[in-house]
Amino acid sequence: MGTYGRIKKRVKIFTQSLLRKNKTIRISCAYLFRIKFENKYLLIKGNQIDQYQPVGGVNKYYESFQPLKNTMEITDEKEVNFYEDRDLRIYTKGKYIPGYLNWFASKKNHEVTVHREFLEELGSFNEFNGELLSKTRIEFIKQIEEPITYSKHFKCDEIKIFEIFELGIPMKQLEEISNRKNIVLVGEEEIERECTNLDGKSRKIAVTAKYVL
Repeated sequence: MGTYGRIKKRVKIFTQSLLRKNKTIRISCAYLFRIKFENKYLLIKGNQIDQYQPVGGVNKYYESFQPLKNTMEITDEKEVNFYEDRDLRIYTKGKYIPGYLNWFASKKNHEVTVHREFLEELGSFNEFNGELLSKTRIEFIKQIEEPITYSKHFKCDEIKIFEIFELGIPMKQLEEISNRKNIVLVGEEEIERECTNLDGKSRKIAVTAKYVL
């Protein structure tokens, strides 16, 4: 998406938020990894939902965020199955959305490195992890801000923000990772179709996988 497209989308979100200025909005901020192996995309089986999805995780905020959190009347996610301590899965009123998006883009008061999650999901033993950390190339690709939509699951309006990174994992580690039981390699067509066939059965692919294409 070009600069004009990004500006147009941001203006739409700002307009939506002002129309909901006193309404509670859920915001989720996460990062996803594009990992390619032999022209296919590497996905991992979800822990909470029965689907295959990009490796990634939710950004976390730091204690220094507390004053702004109070000012914006922010409350944390309450759903135990999804929320972990200091996750940027939060609720605030629509009138604060523009300020929140500008704050998130500033990189202040929250996690900006992405090593934690990819090591948690793809790491193994110490020697393997050391190689993974020291030799993996991490390149920022894009940021996606979805328009405000109604979530049937959370029963409220929500906005999702995704930062997409490409991981250039050393071939030795990538071959080992791709052979794990919770990993699948899928083509672009399967991601667009949101399903893949494993052992004669159709398996769901998360809609967020499209963002890593």
